[in-house]
Amino acid sequence: MGYEIDHILIMADRDAPQADRLVELGFSEGAPNTHPGQGTANRRFFFSNFMLEFNFVVDEDEASSDLTAPTYLLERWQGRNGSGSPFGICLRPDADGAQAPPFSTWPYQPSYLPAGKPIDMAHNAAKLDEPLLFYVGWISAAPINLTKAEQPIEHPNGASQLTAVELVMPLENHSAELQSFFDLDLVHLLPAEQHHLSIIFDEGRQGQSHYLDPQIPLRLRW
Repeated sequence: MGYEIDHILIMADRDAPQADRLVELGFSEGAPNTHPGQGTANRRFFFSNFMLEFNFVVDEDEASSDLTAPTYLLERWQGRNGSGSPFGICLRPDADGAQAPPFSTWPYQPSYLPAGKPIDMAHNAAKLDEPLLFYVGWISAAPINLTKAEQPIEHPNGASQLTAVELVMPLENHSAELQSFFDLDLVHLLPAEQHHLSIIFDEGRQGQSHYLDPQIPLRLRW
């Protein structure tokens, strides 16, 4: 295929209280992370081939700095409960090895990453009605990724592996970057007026389905 979903981020309230619901549902929470210079922090849940991240702004000055402003993370976080998309999708190379980004990008080199390891941000970042897209070509394909290996990937509810993602959103006026992403067929796209995301683990074999709305427009199935 060439590409895999490395992680999905969801813009959450400060300190991400929405993540508490996942803990209640039997998901093991990993270590949180901060992004010095970017002004954001997160709470994270790790799986054998994927990470789910609840992201929030902790320093609006850093988030609006000359370095970070072109990512539109601040605006996306501020509008997380509006008509825009609160989601971000990060891709990585699959086991065949590193490739060029599958959509048009620009290099974002935040201070919390080593020099020479930028994030390739899609040029659709300013389109807040679309998911934020980005690519990290220097991350290893799962399950080799050492960051994940150091985090809990076993969950009391038995969820293990990401097997499908369903993205619900309006279908008009897509950017070229988002269309290139859809062409990869990594997510199932469904039309609707409101933004919504379903994440399916293990093909939903346990028959469990939980919708976090109104906390956050996210359904988890396993």
